[in-house]
Amino acid sequence: MVETVVIENDRWRVGFASAVGGSVTRGQVKVDAHWQDFLRPAPADAAVPKVMASYPLVPWSNRIRDGLLRFAGRRYQLRVNWPDGTAIHGAGWDYPWTVAEHSSDRVVLTFTSHDVFGVNWPWSFTARFGLRPRR
Repeated sequence: MVETVVIENDRWRVGFASAVGGSVTRGQVKVDAHWQDFLRPAPADAAVPKVMASYPLVPWSNRIRDGLLRFAGRRYQLRVNWPDGTAIHGAGWDYPWTVAEHSSDRVVLTFTSHDVFGVNWPWSFTARFGLRPRR
């Protein structure tokens, strides 16, 4: 697993692997001076988003049956990327994300589809997510 950044404060700790689809590698909360997992931690050798604690589902979440997107009276065929014959969980998890901002207790990751080739979506998009754990 390639953990890019970790943010934390006195109560929360969250790790990210921006190179692995902008994934969250772990989420922990401090209980009685000990860190406890509140998200499933990624395995040490994790290299794909599906085994991470979480990952961004952009530009759509869930499944598109047969990969067929209908919008504004048109049909767009997406690549089927799941064994059940659907296009699932967007396209952002297939590409590295950029760490746009990072401090000890804040991170912002970004992805711009126009910057890479072969994105499974008919339009260009930019996604951005940030996290700053509350105290």
